[in-house]
Amino acid sequence: MQVLDFDLPDFHRYSWSNDRAAATWQQRFDDIKFALNEVSITLVMQGLRPLGQINIDPERLEEWKSNLYAKGLQAKLIACNEVVNNGRKWDVGQLIFSKSKTTVEQYITAYKNSNSHVMGSLLGYPSCCTKHFTASVRSKSESDPTWTVAGNTEDFKMSKASQFEAIISTEEHLPTCNFVYHKLKLVPFFHIPCSFKCSETSRLASQSLRIGRQIGYSTEMDWLDEILRWPVEWTSLHGISEVKTPVFKLIFNGPAYANKLGLRLMGNEYPIFSEQGIKFPYKQPVKRKVTESTNFKRGLENQISNREVYHEDEH
Repeated sequence: MQVLDFDLPDFHRYSWSNDRAAATWQQRFDDIKFALNEVSITLVMQGLRPLGQINIDPERLEEWKSNLYAKGLQAKLIACNEVVNNGRKWDVGQLIFSKSKTTVEQYITAYKNSNSHVMGSLLGYPSCCTKHFTASVRSKSESDPTWTVAGNTEDFKMSKASQFEAIISTEEHLPTCNFVYHKLKLVPFFHIPCSFKCSETSRLASQSLRIGRQIGYSTEMDWLDEILRWPVEWTSLHGISEVKTPVFKLIFNGPAYANKLGLRLMGNEYPIFSEQGIKFPYKQPVKRKVTESTNFKRGLENQISNREVYHEDEH
């Protein structure tokens, strides 16, 4: 796939299909992301990962450090980047934490040297995913690796389609490895998977969902599991990626593909307050029979009692 030689600044913006969807799902998204931060911390505390990383508001750094120290964890801010979300700019800090000060120091050294293999190992990432990131993602599509991940997925078949140079569609339901919502941090794992069917990613995702339920976030984990089962379409063209679902649309910066690429995950659940439409991923309206229409029923309720009136015009 030809990639043009330019990069857009980091941004993302999303819009809701209707007010009821916004009122319901925006709060749920926020609750899920909070719960996933707690899951990340718990995984490190329980020794299931050597080191964790979360995004924070830099102005709350000392608050986060105190909270993590109270849990017996060492913490260090390693980077601070400006992001644009729905037209607003703010700084986001990358905070790492571990039970071992040595592990934190090892990660900082690897980070400074751009050593993806060491960083991936310390973060508990699957080795297959770290290798794929280093070989195929890092230099080509780090801003949005969705197409690279989909193209590396066994049994995902590309085809030509109207308006697309290539499109991948699948009927399979892959909730534990669904990477499409990575920009919103709505995924039950903390790395870029090597494929949508990576067995190690699936294992880690199931582990995160289980831990989330164990520490009191069953509702949030159920919401996340539902979101990952929605029908969703991802497209990308000229540096802008788009994720479209029945309740919201997201656009963000991605690789500057010269021609339009697409991915469709058919899903098996529709969210509440979904919009109807004739194109994917919207739920198509049910075609009503004539006998079920309002006008037909009104006619039955107000029948003409004297049938002779039908013949009055003949005289």
